[in-house]
Amino acid sequence: MSDVVPFALVVALCSLGALVAARSRARRALGIALSLSSLGAPWLLPKEHLLVRATLALFAFCGAMRATDLRMGTWSIGERLWHAVSVVDTRKLVRATSTLEVRALARVLAWEVLGVVAYFFVTRVGPLMTGGLHWAVRWGGALAFVYTLSEGAYCLLFATYRLMGFRPPLLHRHPAASRTVQEFWGRRWNLTVSAWLAETFFRPLARRGRPLLGVFLAFFVSAMLHAYICEAAMGFGMAAMMLAYFGLQGAIVGIELALGVARWRALPARAWTLAWMAGISPVFTEPLLRVMGA
Repeated sequence: MSDVVPFALVVALCSLGALVAARSRARRALGIALSLSSLGAPWLLPKEHLLVRATLALFAFCGAMRATDLRMGTWSIGERLWHAVSVVDTRKLVRATSTLEVRALARVLAWEVLGVVAYFFVTRVGPLMTGGLHWAVRWGGALAFVYTLSEGAYCLLFATYRLMGFRPPLLHRHPAASRTVQEFWGRRWNLTVSAWLAETFFRPLARRGRPLLGVFLAFFVSAMLHAYICEAAMGFGMAAMMLAYFGLQGAIVGIELALGVARWRALPARAWTLAWMAGISPVFTEPLLRVMGA
């Protein structure tokens, strides 16, 4: 089967789900179910296509994520279809003059050049090393690669929406400046997904007086998302590693809440955050490297 067909199937299922999800609770539930069914598409690809499987899993999740938004409010057919295929929540897009964001594109280029350099160290320099130095170069380069790739991707996403005539909300906010791990995940890293997690899981429970349960559920869903991508590409072992990573992140957030890290001075707070994020990053980056064949 051509690799293109599963991607087309995801678009078709998410679009059909958006068309169905209107008027009644039953129709909205059916629409969400159709969109969620697209999560099985990666298994239609050959097992050896690791990166393509992972990409399709991420693509399918974005469609399913946007589909859950349709359970609330009133949407026209056009609004539902546009929302189903948009990475960013369309309710937060502001109409603006179409603009070629040259500065954003320059940042894309700069970040991706740094990413290429980091990947070179992982794939070319690391294998020349032995012992602990090998792993230090591999995992240090992987951490730099993930960070620079993410920064560049969100600059490109911003430039794309601006060219389409929209001003998107803040998408990514200098995660390295975080003073706590909770701030890293909640207010700086991948704000598109973190906003969805907050609005779908955290805030409903916080309004019921159960904010800690809301934080736990948001972390759990995020963990399951990343584990799903790893499972689709490489199977249970890497998925379990990703679940362990987010379990550790949740535990760290609990520890820093108990210690009051948010009230510390900027330097020790940032040192705390960077030490934890870098220290356990191999649990996150190793599955990514294996997906890429590195």
